[in-house]
Amino acid sequence: MPRAGSDKPMKLPLHRQLAVPLIVVWLIQGLVFGESVQSTFEFHSGFWVNLHHALYNQAAGKNAGRPPSLPALKPAETAAWNEALDYYERNFAGHDLLEFSMIRINGALAAAGDAPSLHASEVPKPVVQMLEKAAPVYRAQWWTEHNRKNHEWIDQVTPLIAEYDKSLRSALSHAYNTPWPKGLIRVEMSYYTTGKSAYTSLGPTIITISSWSRRNEGPAGLETIFHEAGHGLIQNVMDEIDAAETRRGRKLSHQDLWHAVIFYTTGELVRRHLPALVPYATKYGMWESTWPNSLPVMENAWKPFLDGDGDFRDSIDRLVANSN
Repeated sequence: MPRAGSDKPMKLPLHRQLAVPLIVVWLIQGLVFGESVQSTFEFHSGFWVNLHHALYNQAAGKNAGRPPSLPALKPAETAAWNEALDYYERNFAGHDLLEFSMIRINGALAAAGDAPSLHASEVPKPVVQMLEKAAPVYRAQWWTEHNRKNHEWIDQVTPLIAEYDKSLRSALSHAYNTPWPKGLIRVEMSYYTTGKSAYTSLGPTIITISSWSRRNEGPAGLETIFHEAGHGLIQNVMDEIDAAETRRGRKLSHQDLWHAVIFYTTGELVRRHLPALVPYATKYGMWESTWPNSLPVMENAWKPFLDGDGDFRDSIDRLVANSN
């Protein structure tokens, strides 16, 4: 060390000179990345899930009279891809992604992740054969861009989740009268989720979200992912709606009122954090087309409970009493 009163700079050994800037960089990076740490969702961008949805998307388009344009494919690639595409058109294009058979396939593909082969998976063998045949074509033509877009979406939404997830988990648990599930909720990113912005299967909960859909861009992505998480929490709401109908001796015209509750609840709670957000159901006219006259009922009978006024059962009872 320099003597007391010395004006000469202290000379550190070389290994310590190198360590200091590395420590500083590590601390700075820790501050930056620490702001984007979220503890609610586990994101995946799996090759097989994306291939499955890409084939489904093109098959649905072909089934509707919009065959895909494939000029970039070589003759051998065209033959392999069209064989798989024809199979998907015959077997899947007319089925909803939330049908049980489709959910089973998506779950098995999610479990397979980026495995080099599906032969050890629980995917039905005919589907394995078609996906294996189409895999080299998808990898060569589309996968790089689809995977990039998936990760771009994750990078964009993660800071929002990190900032608001604790508050939203607490508020949604209160709204649905259900504890937030332990552990991370699995999210499968797929470039396409044709016909939907996202969808969720239960037992276990798997959320599948489109990175291509413009309806999931920016702050709307935060609403989408917590909306989908709500599907795993909504059972008590569904049961209480059924009980209120029984007490009143009538069935509602909208048997999916519980889904309206998810749309309203998530949109309202996310909007409180992000005032510029126009909630999904409002932006896309669902209060007019899907649940006519339900928005004022939500505002008058359900919103007070979200604000902390009243209890769960009475609030559901008021909601049912004032719904068609």
